[in-house]
Amino acid sequence: MDIVTCQRGAHATVDLIGRWAIGAADSRPGALQCLIVRLVEGGCVDVTLNLRRLATLDAHALGEIATLSQELRTAGGSLTLAAPNRFVRQMIAVTRLDTMIPVHDTPALPAPATAIRCAPSPAQVGRAPG
Repeated sequence: MDIVTCQRGAHATVDLIGRWAIGAADSRPGALQCLIVRLVEGGCVDVTLNLRRLATLDAHALGEIATLSQELRTAGGSLTLAAPNRFVRQMIAVTRLDTMIPVHDTPALPAPATAIRCAPSPAQVGRAPG
């Protein structure tokens, strides 16, 4: 799974791309957790996970979403999920995460380009393209 972050003030939009599952070739366990910790330390406590390009996720990923939501609430912020595909939306509903975390069917809209700082996740730094 690739992770791309765009931050504006106390809000960040985190795009998740690919497959989020233990054992997936492109999955890096803990990368999102590390990113959220860095965002909170920097004062960014409101996070939207843009799931538009997330193909699949597993039970571990759902648990991580619940944990991230709790950590952001503890820090005085919130987590929102945006634009999940049908499969991901169904997984969120079956686990009842949608009763704890707001889910929107439309992707998160970026702020004006001049106000956004976009960066790859820590796991992507130094990673060869491809």
